Formats: sequence, C-alpha cells, structure tokens
Amino acid sequence: MSEIPRAPRTRRWPDWVGLAARLLLGGVLLVAGIVQLGDPGGLQDRAEALGLAVPAGVWTVLVVAAPVIQMLCGLLLVLGALTRSAATVAILVLLVGMGATVWAWTRSLPGPHAAGLWSGLALACVAGWLVLRPATAFSLDGWLRSGRSREGDLHEPVLQSHQRPDHHRGIAR
Repeated sequence: MSEIPRAPRTRRWPDWVGLAARLLLGGVLLVAGIVQLGDPGGLQDRAEALGLAVPAGVWTVLVVAAPVIQMLCGLLLVLGALTRSAATVAILVLLVGMGATVWAWTRSLPGPHAAGLWSGLALACVAGWLVLRPATAFSLDGWLRSGRSREGDLHEPVLQSHQRPDHHRGIAR
C-alpha cells in the first residue's frame, strides 16, 4: 500500500516573524487595555491636559470602549484569530495615540513625546506587517483554515478520500 507523502513540518522565516509580531503587538495592546481599564479617569485626565474639550457623554463611551477594543485586539492577536482585522484596528488605535502625542508636542506640553511617537511608529510597522501577511506560525486562523485538529503542518492541505491519488484506481487503504 502506498502512503501519500506528507510535507515536512518546517516553517518559513516570515511565519516566525509573524508570530513574534502577533505576540509583541497583542501583548502591548492587552497590557495597555488592562492599565486603562484599571484607571478609567486617566484617559479623561490625559485628554483634558491636552486641552481637548469632549462632551461628558462621549467620555462615558470612550472610557469603556477604548480599553475593551485594545484588550480584544490584543487577545485576538495573541491567539492568532482574525489577525488582519485585529492588526488593522490596532493601526487605527496607534494612529489616534500618535495624533494625541503630536497634539501635545505642538502645544509644548510636558511628556516623552519623541519616545511616544517612535514606539507608536514601531508598533504601527509591526501591525502593518500583520495586515500585509497575516499567516503566522501557531495561529488559530491557520488551524481553522487548514481543517486539521491533531497532526500535520498547518499549511498542508487535507485530502479527502475521493481526492487521494490512489482512490480512482480502486486501491483500498
């Protein structure tokens, strides 16, 4: 009986870069969301220090929504689920943060503005990598896409019995 040869279980370097990118960006977003959720007034205090006048009803939504969005994106990225979508939302979150940093810098407010911009830009580049190449090692996306649950490479196709090369010859397995 002939066995169908399996692809080797090797991964390419972009898969590993993607894994590192997912874990880095996801971890940063999770921690940022947890910190903001633990200090609900901190977001409003920072915005008032920037001189932003936002209606009270908007603060109620922002104080809850911002950390939840960050934590959800972080969790999705760490798990490797909906990677491209989570990375796209992360870029938007980072752009808002960088915009606030530029706003503060132009008003000569105290703070580590250059460091905030560089770290935001670096994380946005990491997120950009994931938007352009969401396939990574050990991702829930890859596992769901492959249809495998126990063995084999995540990128290896699953052959049904009617797709096997020896099926049409009547060879029993």
